[in-house]
Amino acid sequence: MDIHNDIEYKNTNKHTNGDALSRIPRESKESDGEEFDAVDVSMLKQLENICFTNDNIRRETARDKILPGVYEYVQKGWTVNDDKDLTPYFNRRNELSISQGCLQWRMRTIVPTKFRQQTLELLHSVQPGVGKMKLFAKSYVWWPRIDSEIESLARSCSGCQKHQRNPKQSLHYSWLRPSSQWKRVHIDFDGPCIDYMFLIATDAYSKWPEVIPMKRTTSTQTIRVLRTIFARAGLPEQIVSDNGPQFVSYEFKHLLK
Repeated sequence: MDIHNDIEYKNTNKHTNGDALSRIPRESKESDGEEFDAVDVSMLKQLENICFTNDNIRRETARDKILPGVYEYVQKGWTVNDDKDLTPYFNRRNELSISQGCLQWRMRTIVPTKFRQQTLELLHSVQPGVGKMKLFAKSYVWWPRIDSEIESLARSCSGCQKHQRNPKQSLHYSWLRPSSQWKRVHIDFDGPCIDYMFLIATDAYSKWPEVIPMKRTTSTQTIRVLRTIFARAGLPEQIVSDNGPQFVSYEFKHLLK
């Protein structure tokens, strides 16, 4: 069967996008307003859900004492500036951006001065404790000295201090020292370094390490190296590992028998 195709040029603006469900092309309409990147919209929506609207942040950024200057520098380029208030922003100038009228540092929105205390209170209500507050803030917001302000807030909170003085207790286990050499051997891999992994076998009694460079760390290769060590130093009564894949394989279990 003969098939004849006619090739016709079509401008990109006339292309249509397939519907996600039906795959039927739909008409694409040019936006009259500003087009926003999906990632930028997602970042600002996250902040909006926990704190303020994008309009409020944009408005207070323009009214802030320092941020309008930062905004202008981000738009037009930075020059050497001796203003101490601008130093934290100057040091991060290569990671600053503007999205929908709001300043961003990396993936975090820079909060205007007016909203910072309220932001701290929201962080504290969601995640009490210095560590959790800082971790949560790293996902959403930033301004100079935010970490020190979080620490100051936590110090003034009796609940945070109570949790700080009563951390969750973890079980502590110490290995007993064996009675003689080569009774218990601890094995693990370290690296990579210069294209090599290093199998380290340490005698628990003398702390003597056997360090073997390896190109491949399969179970077969690991067993081959250990056989060489055991042939020279003797068989240990106990082997301790981190349960890495080489040490829990069928081949390795067969070796231990």
